[in-house]
Amino acid sequence: MTAQAVADLGVRSTVVAGGPASVSDAVLSSFPAPRRIGGATRFDVSAGVAAWAAANGVDSSSVLVANGGGTVLADALSGGQLGRITVYANGNTLPAPVASWLDGNARLALVTVLGGEASVGPLAAGRAQQAVLG
Repeated sequence: MTAQAVADLGVRSTVVAGGPASVSDAVLSSFPAPRRIGGATRFDVSAGVAAWAAANGVDSSSVLVANGGGTVLADALSGGQLGRITVYANGNTLPAPVASWLDGNARLALVTVLGGEASVGPLAAGRAQQAVLG
């Protein structure tokens, strides 16, 4: 089904988010001109995808922060539908790769946290907002 859709759409290159444990090398190689954005954790991957998106024309001035683990991943998935770069917090922690990407994003003007404090705690939310202030 996916292979047919890729062919029907005339896709010439693909970007796959996630390491081999998420998307096998066999599946990756079935896509046209594949590029993998992987990492040791989903937080590494979210920072890598954010960097790729920003480098490829996606507006990086307004970024979403959502919990990237556990059962509240739904906030992150629904946020992606807003067409904005989404990076993952880990509860009350903003993982180093995510914080580093936010800090290095010169265009960053707004961070929106998805979910309540049970999803993204005040320390993680505050650290993300700190990146806006520079």
